[in-house]
Amino acid sequence: MSLQALHMGHPRHAHRLTETALTTAGPATDPATRAFLLTQHALTSALTLQPRQALHTLTTAETLHDRATSPPGIFTAYPRAGLDYQRAQTLAALGHHTDAIQALNDSLENRPVGERRARALTHARLAESLLHTGHLDEARTHWHHFLDHYPHLRSHPTDQALTHLHHTLTPHSTNPHTRTLPHRARTFTLAARTPTSIT
Repeated sequence: MSLQALHMGHPRHAHRLTETALTTAGPATDPATRAFLLTQHALTSALTLQPRQALHTLTTAETLHDRATSPPGIFTAYPRAGLDYQRAQTLAALGHHTDAIQALNDSLENRPVGERRARALTHARLAESLLHTGHLDEARTHWHHFLDHYPHLRSHPTDQALTHLHHTLTPHSTNPHTRTLPHRARTFTLAARTPTSIT
């Protein structure tokens, strides 16, 4: 519910929901589950302008994750790649873009190749962060990686990332190295509007 509240643009409500989830779960909850809840709490803390709490909560989540002994599984473990992705989002929300880039690279390194959607969104986030720090060439590479995955996906977050690609690259439309990106992205946008599209 907290994730949904964030997607709808209500960070304060999302923050209250994470606090409720942590209270309901209690301190005796297994470390993997608590780490998962804490990373969301760290992100919502950052988005509600509570930087100290965000960083403290993030550190606690990482410590708990390192102590987790749950067997691998969707409902029994919290993948390191997921934690790194949330860490990156929190750091980016705090304006620590260089650290966020490192966290996203860590997430990609730990993410299985078959997780197309997660990898695509991580590439999109990396592109945005790199562009924000002035690394246009590296950002371009990650946008192309995102577009490599995009035709195989159908999800609202990836569609949002495609739309964001158009907006972020508009100021760079005169750069000869980035001209191919908007054109490539536009072909996917046009294909998505046709009834025969399988994206």
